[in-house]
Amino acid sequence: MYPKLRFGHSIIKIKNNRFIIGSITQGISNTIHDPSGNFKNLNEILTGEYTIDEVVIKTSEILGLTPKNSKKIIESLITMGHIEDGSYLKLSTKSNRYSRSREFFSWIDTSGSSDPFRVQNILSSSKIAIVGLGGIGGSVAMNLASSGVSQIHIVDFDNVEESNLNRQILYTEKDLGLKKSTAAMKNLQKINSEILITSEDKKITSSDDLIKYFNEYDLVYRCADSPDDIPFWFSDASLKSGKPWIDASYNGPIINCCIYDPKVTGCYRCIRESNLRNMTRLGYEEAHTDKVPEINAAISPIVLISGSLAAYEGIRYLAKLKPQSLGKAIHQNMFDYSNSYTVEVPHECQHRATQE
Repeated sequence: MYPKLRFGHSIIKIKNNRFIIGSITQGISNTIHDPSGNFKNLNEILTGEYTIDEVVIKTSEILGLTPKNSKKIIESLITMGHIEDGSYLKLSTKSNRYSRSREFFSWIDTSGSSDPFRVQNILSSSKIAIVGLGGIGGSVAMNLASSGVSQIHIVDFDNVEESNLNRQILYTEKDLGLKKSTAAMKNLQKINSEILITSEDKKITSSDDLIKYFNEYDLVYRCADSPDDIPFWFSDASLKSGKPWIDASYNGPIINCCIYDPKVTGCYRCIRESNLRNMTRLGYEEAHTDKVPEINAAISPIVLISGSLAAYEGIRYLAKLKPQSLGKAIHQNMFDYSNSYTVEVPHECQHRATQE
């Protein structure tokens, strides 16, 4: 191994012989106290140029510690997710296409893996299905395609209409009148010709229509907003297959994202029932509805942010990068940014037994 500080993890001295490693990003950074005051000098040796044995010796010289204690420090930094193996970079023949992705994933990968290509390799072998190719579905598809997901299957039954163009930027004026599944596949192939994109012109009418996607793909997105029962169909198909799905939506200026995994979370029916009980207790039961508005009140920025969040959470889920919406419905107010909240999905699922 050739220890190398991850991108964005350079050691910064603050005060009183304390040092920050991992930038100042909450959840990633750590503060370390070093009596010698020389901890920052490890920046000069954790470059991927030296073997781990050489790094241990140099660390001993810098910090005035025994080789045994110096090795413990380096091993701790690896476990904490601050160090990757620079030898992978020396041997890599991978294309430059995802080089910026590699640096980003290097920054946020706290898994303890020393392989700097770990996340990209996962994406390059993942298969995703997206049902619904409106604003959110198109945004999810574009983000996952550009990120290098190996295979993306897209499903919709609708045509591209003029009223779509204010927010569904996967389509252009030249696509008007075309099937969304056809236009989306054509435009996604222009974004990334190296991945497999397949399309299907289909209207979903029951959970039975969805089960094949859950069985075949690693992760399924619900980006279709009609009919009203469709999120419940996704939930039922997920429970039957034991496979995860992501619910991505918005309601005016409020965006929402939640990952349901029957192995670790409750289901969509659970959270809706829990929500109804809570709103009834507070006297807001009339505000609880599963009916979708006939017209989408939306503009491109809101829809794109919603879809981008869902795509990002999907990447984090697949790569085990601590997705924030696993079992928690994230709500972000895009009118007042200070207003965000999460709704916990009940862990115990009484519906699981009825679907197995």
